[in-house]
Amino acid sequence: YSTRILNLWESILKEEDHCLRVLKHISQRIIHDSISQETFYFSSNQNLKTTLNLKDNETSFLKWNTLNQSIHSARMGAWLSNQFNWSESQTELIVISSLLKDIGKIRQINVFKEKEESLSSLLQKYDSDHPSLGAAISSGFKIHPVKLPELISQHHERADRSGFPRQLTKKQLSRESSLLTILTKLTEYYTEIHVKQANKKHSGSQLWCEAISKVIKDSEEGQFDKAFTNNIAESLGFSWQSMDHFSKELSERMPYSNRKHALKPAHYEKTNGKKINPEKNNSQKKNKKIMTRNQKVKK
Repeated sequence: YSTRILNLWESILKEEDHCLRVLKHISQRIIHDSISQETFYFSSNQNLKTTLNLKDNETSFLKWNTLNQSIHSARMGAWLSNQFNWSESQTELIVISSLLKDIGKIRQINVFKEKEESLSSLLQKYDSDHPSLGAAISSGFKIHPVKLPELISQHHERADRSGFPRQLTKKQLSRESSLLTILTKLTEYYTEIHVKQANKKHSGSQLWCEAISKVIKDSEEGQFDKAFTNNIAESLGFSWQSMDHFSKELSERMPYSNRKHALKPAHYEKTNGKKINPEKNNSQKKNKKIMTRNQKVKK
């Protein structure tokens, strides 16, 4: 879908009439291809290789990077909506909003590329504006899902009010918005990790596991609904056991100072996925330390 989506974005920005028809056709293809799989298929994605080859061309690199995140969000959104038994209209809403959530950023890229200042620095400076800009562009469709502008405007919000542009609370975010915010952050982490580790050997599932662990850590800190985030991770096939398996592999190739943070969700241990009481566990560890000290003193 890659080239078609890039062309679609440009057509939307030119306000061409056929955009909505093409958008619906692409979204239906993605939904059909995604929900036909028994388990969600992770890959390192050929598009990311194309993106890395465009590093010297800043405009093309940023557009393809945005494209990768949009396609991954749409595919995962379609598959998860089916797993959660959401309606067809909800599934289509998630897919279309995933494809259009960064249309505001594409508009900014087209405008800023003519400026003398660095494109990346300008995008970073005005990053908080692109959700509202994207919502305004999507509301220009003659016929569109009612919640589409709302979801696009909220895709960078956080449950703890640390998001942008409106610092909404968890209660103000719909279920669809909550899913889109998690998918947005997850795909951002994945592309960021993939670009950093471009020259290293790895499997797609390893990188996704690392990205999901980062999102789970964010949910533990209150940025996302914790139960919903864990549900998404498990639906995508990442159990606590598989996370622990990957943490061992990753700790071997990570700097020693970062190993303690690698892929271990907070408050979980090797207890077959059972949740433990962190306060009780800490007190037990302290008692053990005191016992060992006393034993040493006696010796």
